[in-house]
Amino acid sequence: MPSTSSDDTTSVGQISNNDKSKYGREIEGLVTGCNENNLSLNAGKTKEMIIDFRKRRGERSPIYINGDDVERVSCIKFLGVRITNHLSWTSHIDVTVKKTQQRLFFLRRLRKFVMSVRLLTNFYRCTIETKLSECIMAWYGNCSAQDCKKLQKVECAAQTITEANFPSTDSIYMACCCRKAANIIKTHCTLVMTTYNLFHQTAGMEVEHTSQQVGEQLLSSHY
Repeated sequence: MPSTSSDDTTSVGQISNNDKSKYGREIEGLVTGCNENNLSLNAGKTKEMIIDFRKRRGERSPIYINGDDVERVSCIKFLGVRITNHLSWTSHIDVTVKKTQQRLFFLRRLRKFVMSVRLLTNFYRCTIETKLSECIMAWYGNCSAQDCKKLQKVECAAQTITEANFPSTDSIYMACCCRKAANIIKTHCTLVMTTYNLFHQTAGMEVEHTSQQVGEQLLSSHY
């Protein structure tokens, strides 16, 4: 039977008091689960990242998958977001700014071709703003002031080229958070109303059933 590769599979383990047994069992469980479900786990593409904020950091022995050692990295890309072992977003923002600056070149070219402001605005929103706001709820709230300035430079450059006003990254972040909160509240209210309706219907059926039983008992006792 052909096997399927297990892409974007993540396993998180904790090492407490230098006890690596639990972490080792987590890796073994991952390998066993992939084998049982006919999934191919490529050790060459698998990366290990250790997050340790202790002052005294001991040496960690490498882990092995099917006899192959797993590469240990300090930065990993997960679902489009770059995460470092220091939980800093500078690496992710640097890559994002570099890509958006490359797209600013095409925006300048369109400006030289005397394109309309509307077309330039659409190009910015589709190619640059979407990249700046990609997974913004995961990283923007904890980025440093220096990283925020890097994003602002891209926005200012785009506004200078197009001579139009665009929403700042901060406003985009707040709008995304508000929409997410509204969806959570809406889902929660819908769940509460559904539970209430089910409880109300169940209670009504129980009352009706109880009334019918009482009526039958009264009739049988009368005759």
